[in-house]
Amino acid sequence: MNTKEKLSLAIFILVAVFLMLFLISFMTGKPIHETIKKGGLATSSFFATLPKAQFFFYGIILLITSVIILYHSVQKTYGLPDGSIRFLKYSQNIQDCRNQFSYTSSDGIVTNYIPGKDIPLVSKKQLTYGFWLYLSGSDNGAMEKSKMCGNDWMTCNFKKWKHVLHHGSAIIKTGNDYLAKIQTPGIWLSPVENNVVVIFNTQGTSNSELITLENIDVNKWIHISVSLNNSNVAIYKNGELEKSVILKGEPIIMKTSNIYIANTDDNGFAGLMYKGFYSNNSLSPKQIKYLFETEKDAIKNYYKRNMRSLIYQKK
Repeated sequence: MNTKEKLSLAIFILVAVFLMLFLISFMTGKPIHETIKKGGLATSSFFATLPKAQFFFYGIILLITSVIILYHSVQKTYGLPDGSIRFLKYSQNIQDCRNQFSYTSSDGIVTNYIPGKDIPLVSKKQLTYGFWLYLSGSDNGAMEKSKMCGNDWMTCNFKKWKHVLHHGSAIIKTGNDYLAKIQTPGIWLSPVENNVVVIFNTQGTSNSELITLENIDVNKWIHISVSLNNSNVAIYKNGELEKSVILKGEPIIMKTSNIYIANTDDNGFAGLMYKGFYSNNSLSPKQIKYLFETEKDAIKNYYKRNMRSLIYQKK
C-alpha cells in the first residue's frame, strides 16, 4: 500500500469513527461530548458543542470526500489510469479478426481504425496495450462461417503475417504481405507458428525490433498485455510477466497516428478479440494482474453463452 492509499484509508477511518460516535449519541439522546468522554476520548469544546445536525452534515461531507479520494487512489493503483481508452468493450461488438474493425469517432464518423485525435497523447515514452485473444487453431465450431477467410489457423492466411493491432502508420502491401512502416507497437501473428510477435520501430536501428512470445494457446481465451516504459518492454500473458526486453534504440512514437485493429486488408486471422484497452502510461504488474482477474469472469460467461453451444453442435 503506497502513501496515497494509506492517507486515504486513514481519512476514511477517521470520518467513520466520527459518524459512529454521532450515531451512538443520536440513539442514546446524549450530547456528543458525553458520548466521546464515555468512550475514553477527549475533544475540544468546538466539536463538543456542535449541533447534531451540523455535525452530521459535516460528517457526511467528509465521508463522501474520503470515499472519492479512496476510490481514485485504488483506481490509479489497480484499474486503468487517466489517459486510457477501451475498445471492444461489450460482447455485442466482439471482434471477429477475419473482418474489418469498425469504430465511431468522437465526431460521429465511422472508420476501420481508432483515429489519432481520439487517442490520449503520449507525453512520455510510456504506453500499454491489452486485450483478450482467442485463436482458432482447429475448427472446433467456435468460429462462425465467414466469407473473408477459413475457420482455423491452416485455412486463414496461413504462411502470411496476420495482423492483431498496431499503433502507427497505415498498412501497405509489401510483396505478399501487408505491413506498416511505423509501428510502436505492432502486434502480429507469425506466418506459420502460433507465435505472437511484438514489433517496435526504433531510432538508430536499421530494422524493426521484434519480440516473440512463442507457442501461444489455441482454442482458448488468453489475455495479452504489452507495456513500454522508455526503452523497457514487458509482455504479459494472463496477468503474468512472460518477456522483459530492453530495446536497442529509442522507440518511434507517432503522436497523431491511428490504432489499427484486426483485418485491414486481407491480413486477418481466424480468431476473436475482446475487451481491449490502450493507456498512455506504463501499467504496473499489479495493474495488469488486476485487469486480468477482474475481466476473466466476463470472458468465461461469453464462452458459455456464445461459444460452447457452437462447439457442442460441431461435435
